[in-house]
Amino acid sequence: SQSFVDAATGPDLYFYSWFVEASWILTGEHRPFNRSKGAFGAIEPTSPVTLGHDSGWGAFQVAARYGVLDLNSDSVQGGELRDTTLGINWYLNPAFRWTINYIYSEREPLGSENIWQTRFQVVF
Repeated sequence: SQSFVDAATGPDLYFYSWFVEASWILTGEHRPFNRSKGAFGAIEPTSPVTLGHDSGWGAFQVAARYGVLDLNSDSVQGGELRDTTLGINWYLNPAFRWTINYIYSEREPLGSENIWQTRFQVVF
């Protein structure tokens, strides 16, 4: 992605970023793609977690992502941010998802960080 910034003084600025990601659903489900909307749909577990004795395990997905954000342009020298993310998503049922991510992030010239992140998502 690209961002062009009209500077009030001096030359205009240009910043860019990109990423690549891959994922695999370990339990065999697929993520549908809606061509007319140009968007991915929800993962619906074959064996959802429910209340009662017929409860399943839901769906599990592993994912990896690498991204770069360049914050350098002309007089602005914000550095370059690179991050690698490894994650697992647990789709309990079509409405509930729990995500755990590990992120290794490096920003020149400041250094690096190790980040653990979790999120519980409810769709209604």
